[in-house]
Amino acid sequence: MPTTTLPDGAQYVTGDADDGHRVAFTADLCHGAPIVRASCTLTPSGAIADDPAEEAPAVHVVVDAPLTAAAARGLAAAIIAAAEQAEQWQHQAADDAWADPAWQVNSDYCARCNTIGQHATSQHPA
Repeated sequence: MPTTTLPDGAQYVTGDADDGHRVAFTADLCHGAPIVRASCTLTPSGAIADDPAEEAPAVHVVVDAPLTAAAARGLAAAIIAAAEQAEQWQHQAADDAWADPAWQVNSDYCARCNTIGQHATSQHPA
C-alpha cells in the first residue's frame, strides 16, 4: 500500500484497489447511530480525485431507525459537517489539479501579435 499522507480531516483509508486508488473517510461525525461520514478517493499519487468517473468527495449517511427530534438535529448538524468536509476536499482537488503544469495555460497578452497565450512576449526582439 502506498504511504501517502491522509488529507486533512480524514481518519482512515481503505486498502488499495487494483488501479492503486484508495478511499479516505472521516470518523463517524454522529458518533453512533445514525452514521455520517465524508469520503474522498485518493489517486495512486495521493491526490484527491474529483472526477465523476472515479469518485468525487461525498457524504455517506446510514439511518436504521426512527430518530427523536434531538437525534434528528444532531444528524442534521453531522450531515452539514460532512458536507463541509467533502466540499473542502473538492476545493483541494481543484487546487491540486491547477498546480499540475499540464493544466496550466499561458495567458500572457502579446500586443504586437494581438494574441493571448500563443507564445512568451520575450520571443519578440526589442
